Parts: sequence; C-alpha cells; structure tokens
Amino acid sequence: MKYAFYLLFSLLLLSCRPAANKNSSVDLFNGIHFQYTGNEIIKDIDRSTSKFYNVNLNTLAIQIPLFKHFTGPQYDLYLGVPFNTSLEELRDSLSRKNQAAKGILQKGDNFVFCQYQKDSLAIIEYALSLKNKSIIYLAVTTPRKQILDSLFQADKLRQRFVTE
Repeated sequence: MKYAFYLLFSLLLLSCRPAANKNSSVDLFNGIHFQYTGNEIIKDIDRSTSKFYNVNLNTLAIQIPLFKHFTGPQYDLYLGVPFNTSLEELRDSLSRKNQAAKGILQKGDNFVFCQYQKDSLAIIEYALSLKNKSIIYLAVTTPRKQILDSLFQADKLRQRFVTE
C-alpha cells in the first residue's frame, strides 16, 4: 500500500510539470507579445547586464533602452524599445555598424537583420516594425556562432513577435 501511494504521488508530480519545450509569451506593450522557448528564462536586468548591453549593443546614436533580458543555453537575448526614431534610421545605423564589422546584413520592408563577430562573441541585431508602427529591437549574443545560425534567422525572429 505504501509503495502504491508513493508511485501515485510521483506520477501526480510528474504530470504537473510544464513541458520543457513549450513556448510561453511575455506581454511587451501595445498588444505585442514576444514568444520565448521553454529553454529561455526571463532574467532581472541588473547593473552588469545593463553595462554589457550598453557597451556592446546599444552603441548607436539612437536611444534603445533595454526592456527585457532572457538567457538560453549558451546565449543571451535582449529586447529593447527604440525611442524617438524610425525603422529607416535604425536600418541606416545598423547598416553602418554591420559594414564596419564586415558582417551579414539583410533588409526588408519592415526589418533589418545583421550578424557579426565582436571579439569572442557572435552577435545578431534585429529591428522590426510591426503593423501598429511599433518598433522592436532584439539582440542575441553567444560565444558559439552555430547557435545563431540554427536558432536566430530573420524569419524565425519575426515569428516570435505576435500582435493582437
């Protein structure tokens, strides 16, 4: 009887665990949601995270305050909200930054995507203009370029933003 109770209790606990790869979403603003994977964790923005973001990513003349920080297996993902700018200005600034870094650049009607190497980090910077004219900035950093190539192509990034 005792064995059956422990077995039943264990099964109950295991059935209540969330699925490891289930996507969740976080509400950003203006009806925009960002879908993050079960492997990604929302982190508090502390002083060292802000410093890293401002020194390595927020280096454009455009103000892009850090809004959310996620960590995944061997990568960090940052969401920023560009302030007082347009997608065209972001496109121009990221194009100049990408050209200096000799990286990969993709432009579309509503996005700009650049991938480059900075010291030991592989970096993606992505800006997207949504239907409601809101602009989102996303950056991913990792020591392993293969992670960027497999998980963070421009079309996959776009699919992670959902509007109401």
